[in-house]
Amino acid sequence: MSSYAYHPLEDSFFGKLIGEVLHSNGISREEILNSIHSNLEFPEKKFSFTGTPKADKQIQMSILPVKIRKWISEKKYKEIQDEFRGLAFGKNQEKPKIDLALEILEWIVSGFEEDELVLELIKILTGHKIPVELNLVESLKSEYETAIQG
Repeated sequence: MSSYAYHPLEDSFFGKLIGEVLHSNGISREEILNSIHSNLEFPEKKFSFTGTPKADKQIQMSILPVKIRKWISEKKYKEIQDEFRGLAFGKNQEKPKIDLALEILEWIVSGFEEDELVLELIKILTGHKIPVELNLVESLKSEYETAIQG
């Protein structure tokens, strides 16, 4: 299977939404993309892969919510942040699965009232290079609700 370029602000519904909210707060698309790509350890600094295989994605989307729900109830946010960072940007020679990380972030935004956690995950996503505050999370949630309702 050949690999392809994956554009997190275009190829993902939630990634696109994050990009739009950041852009509406005065941050250029180029700055957003550069901040996301700065997290990659690969020399080309771009997401290029065959995607997360469907079976792997299904397994992860059945395991991760259980783990994350438990960590949220125990207030173990560092574990969630570490898991998110590893998914989004790869870990232990594992390729990045930013598509899956964005789905998990959407799941957290839509299912929990953990705005501080969402803020930290967005900071991780952008390599801590873009100043974001809680009002961004509120805007993201509002835009998400609008988009979901049509």
